[in-house]
Amino acid sequence: MRGRVLGYDAVTFTGAITGHDGLRYDFTRADWRDGREPAVGMQVDFVQAGERAHDVYVLAQQRPPFTWAWFLLSLNGRVSRKEFWLKYQLPLTVLYCAVGYLGILTADTNAAVGNGAGSGLSPVAGVLLVLVTLLSLWPGIAVQVKRCHDRNRSGWFLLISLIPIVGNLWLLAELGFIRGTSGENRFGGDPLA
Repeated sequence: MRGRVLGYDAVTFTGAITGHDGLRYDFTRADWRDGREPAVGMQVDFVQAGERAHDVYVLAQQRPPFTWAWFLLSLNGRVSRKEFWLKYQLPLTVLYCAVGYLGILTADTNAAVGNGAGSGLSPVAGVLLVLVTLLSLWPGIAVQVKRCHDRNRSGWFLLISLIPIVGNLWLLAELGFIRGTSGENRFGGDPLA
């Protein structure tokens, strides 16, 4: 039967699980079949015997199903390098290039001639650039936090980018080029699993 750990007392080595049937089952440390300490909320599989749970195994954490809302707005979970590059970084780069190209096409050409009559700036491209930057701010943070999670780091690791040059290079290497931790970590299941 499957269930969830309700609580565990490390002094008495006893705990409780709520089964999928809605009933409560007690267990002891001797019934626990995982190297980690039992923790509230852990998803488990166990053998039920009356009101007792035996042979309690922790289930691997499952990654939530992919949705764009989760990917771009949530700070929970992990994303792989492939998702980081192909679903976030590449589309954002293409969008910035498209806005830049639009800026070139709609630029005031009088400034380029050198008579000083025009500004050389495209107001349409400028507004679009500000809009894209503002709209991509939170999704950028969310995706990068999930990449930090895949590396088994807190989202606060992003603050390393405040260190001039070295911080940004380190962050680029960590998020863009180094594989995440294999298997489950404290932030969820392996996105490659």
